[in-house]
Amino acid sequence: MKARRFVIASDTHGDQLDPLVEKKFFAWLKDWNPEIRIHGGDLFDFAAIRNGASQEEKSMSMADDYEAAMDFAKRFFSGGETKWYLKGNHCQRLWDLLDKQDGVLRDFAEQKTKEIEKKMRAWGVKMLPYDARKGVLKIGKMQVIHGYKSGINATRQHATIYRNCIHGHDHAQGIVPVENLDGPALAMGTGCMCVIDMPYNSRQTNKLRHQQGWVYGVLNDDGTYQAFQAKRVGDSFTVASNVKTY
Repeated sequence: MKARRFVIASDTHGDQLDPLVEKKFFAWLKDWNPEIRIHGGDLFDFAAIRNGASQEEKSMSMADDYEAAMDFAKRFFSGGETKWYLKGNHCQRLWDLLDKQDGVLRDFAEQKTKEIEKKMRAWGVKMLPYDARKGVLKIGKMQVIHGYKSGINATRQHATIYRNCIHGHDHAQGIVPVENLDGPALAMGTGCMCVIDMPYNSRQTNKLRHQQGWVYGVLNDDGTYQAFQAKRVGDSFTVASNVKTY
């Protein structure tokens, strides 16, 4: 059975990308060399323009965040044949500014969204919006979403709604099968590639579930797929660089 390799990297969060995770990921990516490359969302952090941003967050420059995100995207999408970028809720903040009455913010958003979309087209990357219906990427029998639920039951909720799916958003690596007569529907969390400890979550115990890593695997020509989680243990990742079907 012919199979194509895939990788799903999610929640890199611009300049909040963990340097060690970045180094290990791109070293592995060179060996894995997947035909299908998917960024699962929150390529950017954009803390300064979130609703309810603190004065400290509002004073943060977005230049480093933007450049770090685009540098990651350029390297990530430099190979592969099928390439997708799913906007996450943090990414969506920039597009939401297009509807703002503040002319300066609207002009800034128009400039940057056009720039992002132009570069993605140049790299051969297709985009999906952050939308519970329109933001679902379907490749064979695999569905990829950024994610719309958080908390301890996030993966189970995604499995119930989307059936077999791979999601980001909650920064955890849950694996949950949901009962189905035709076989269990399985949802899997990608984890995150950003730093785990951020100012906004310093007092949130939920972050203790967060796991740095990504999801990769093979997509067969009949649409079935096998997915694996890469996860950080200490300062290393133990992942496959080749697979074989018996």
